[in-house]
Amino acid sequence: MSLPNPTTACPPFVKAHEMVCHFETSGKWPEDVRGILRLKAAFYLALKEELQSMHILAKVNPEFLDIVRNGFVFRLRFFVPKEAKMRATNISFWVPAQAMT
Repeated sequence: MSLPNPTTACPPFVKAHEMVCHFETSGKWPEDVRGILRLKAAFYLALKEELQSMHILAKVNPEFLDIVRNGFVFRLRFFVPKEAKMRATNISFWVPAQAMT
């Protein structure tokens, strides 16, 4: 990481607009939280690649996808009801995103 050049302005802070993509309940989702988190991360990566093929800037985080378009930042999160249910009913299923690796 390099320090900003003192002769150029820093880019403005742009607050992300939150978006949630709610997936349907399905028996095809993995049976554990880690599996669901990995599958969601794979979706974020695939979507990023597709957006970049259309010359749209996208940055992936294990928990969301940031999409930059026309000066706006959109933060996409996937919601999987099965994951929420697992986390709510059994604390042993709770896994922070950083522990996915």
